[in-house]
Amino acid sequence: MENQWLLIAEWLDLIAAKKILEWKCEFPPDDVLPSDKLDKCVSAWCKIMARNMTASIYPPEEVRPWILARLVSCSFKAKQEAEGSNSWPDVTKKTILKAMLVDQWNNELKQKWILTPEGGSLDGERRPAQTPQ
Repeated sequence: MENQWLLIAEWLDLIAAKKILEWKCEFPPDDVLPSDKLDKCVSAWCKIMARNMTASIYPPEEVRPWILARLVSCSFKAKQEAEGSNSWPDVTKKTILKAMLVDQWNNELKQKWILTPEGGSLDGERRPAQTPQ
């Protein structure tokens, strides 16, 4: 059986790629963090996304890059979890997505965002430099 953490990582990557095309936006700079006010707004939109990850949502333009940042950061974190464990937490996908996109971002991943290599993600892979055409 495939590791559930890898499945969630693939799903988050797929959603990020879809949102890049849908929203026609880029990732935020990797040397800044959102203001507290913006970060709270992003968290609110991530909670909405976690309830239905396949729904089309249209958050304000300034929120979109930070949702992308959370999606790729959480994907990387899920890949790390897959390396350390084959078990899946006894919670629903909705609960784990909310926990990752909001709680884990605020507790851990946000600070790692500014430590990424230029144009890279938390795992050192290249992020798209431009919006796909």
